Amino acid sequence: VLDAPLDTLRSAIDVRLWGAVHVVRAAAPRMREAGGSFVFTGGLSTDRPSRGAWPTAVATAATEQLARCLALELAPLRCNAISPGWTDTPMWDPLLGADKAAVFADVAARLPSGRLASPDEVASAVLLLMHNAAINGEVLHVDGAHRLI
Repeated sequence: VLDAPLDTLRSAIDVRLWGAVHVVRAAAPRMREAGGSFVFTGGLSTDRPSRGAWPTAVATAATEQLARCLALELAPLRCNAISPGWTDTPMWDPLLGADKAAVFADVAARLPSGRLASPDEVASAVLLLMHNAAINGEVLHVDGAHRLI
């Protein structure tokens, strides 16, 4: 945090937090009459930060808090967030390269569930939050209980 360029934090905040704010500002006025739901993406790093990844942890935490705040600000529109854990998506390919399968196997072995969530399971959680009118201002963890260990 002392030596990292501020652009590192700025980029994470711009994508996660300001991206969500811009979407809400564009969409909420159009959604007022029809109703609707926003689902933001937080992440495991909110609860389980790791060294060197503080910009991501701060940005995901801010986005999850945004969902809670906007649940009050935009009512009756609903706002929630998902907090996915490690999920096998193409995002990891350039980060892990040829070690991806081994890293994923190591992470899965440490999880209470014994496996990573699939992209379809994360998508299913988003659909649940979009369609269940009784859920508002919540963060749904789709992480195989990773945040608990």
